[in-house]
Amino acid sequence: MPEAHQSIVTLIREFQSSVARAAEMFRQHRGLSDFRDWRSNGLGQSGTVDDAGSMRYYFHGIGCAFHFADGSVVDWDWGHNGRYDGFDEWRLLGFWETRLHHRELFPDAPALKRAFADAVTAGRFISPWRDQHDSLYYLKEDI
Repeated sequence: MPEAHQSIVTLIREFQSSVARAAEMFRQHRGLSDFRDWRSNGLGQSGTVDDAGSMRYYFHGIGCAFHFADGSVVDWDWGHNGRYDGFDEWRLLGFWETRLHHRELFPDAPALKRAFADAVTAGRFISPWRDQHDSLYYLKEDI
């Protein structure tokens, strides 16, 4: 696998891990395993999920932006059947921008964009549910 493909997969896995950590915070501090319908679950559009108020969330459209205590941010949309492991270039760029250690993977945004486009062309990740209104990409091995 080319180095740029490995770097983009590393970034994607970190993105997915951060989304999973955010979901776990909703489980631990709000008792919710499925919080897609945040209104029905009694959540405000924005708020915190920890006692200190250092981890904030903001629901938008079909997704959520989650701000961790360290200042990093992960923004995701729910995809096909409630999946939250999907991504797109814009979400990965936002994630990359809030984590300085990701500069080791990509020195700048154009390098990340090139790697993303190359990986799509190579079939490394796909968008299998576009016809069902899910425009997110997924790692091929996760489908």
